[in-house]
Amino acid sequence: MANSEKNRPLTPNYAFVLYANGDWAQLLSIYNVAITQIDAALRRIEVKVQSNEARIIELENRMDSLEQTVGNHYQEFQEFKAETNQRFEDFQQYVDNKFEEVNNTINEIKAGGLQDIVNKFYGGGTVNEDYTITWGDPGKAAVGTFNWFSGASNEYYIRTRGDGDGDMRGQ
Repeated sequence: MANSEKNRPLTPNYAFVLYANGDWAQLLSIYNVAITQIDAALRRIEVKVQSNEARIIELENRMDSLEQTVGNHYQEFQEFKAETNQRFEDFQQYVDNKFEEVNNTINEIKAGGLQDIVNKFYGGGTVNEDYTITWGDPGKAAVGTFNWFSGASNEYYIRTRGDGDGDMRGQ
């Protein structure tokens, strides 16, 4: 048995005996003060609960607003992503088309122009798939005059048949 219970009187009116010394008016006064203090504490708790409820409602509203904002940004991001992917695919197709044009131009030059130049300059040879040239007869050079700057004066000619400065002597 605890010490406080050992000293406790065996009466159902313990508070009356302990606090009021048998005076009912004093006991009522003590209870009224206690009830007033408890009531004030409950009112403070009620105000805090109401304040917290208001804060919770405010937070719920802010969360709803945030969810809406995030949803809007997510939708904007999805649209941006789709637009960016389409632009990338369009640009990739554009680049592929340009590479195809360059390859076609190179093939045209190889098939027509480069082979014609080899035939004209050297008198024969083959332009290979890797764009190297297999010369027909490596022991001789073609005879002719080449004007590297079309329409320029004679000083820009390279001759393979002459004996002047800058000329190559053909055989």
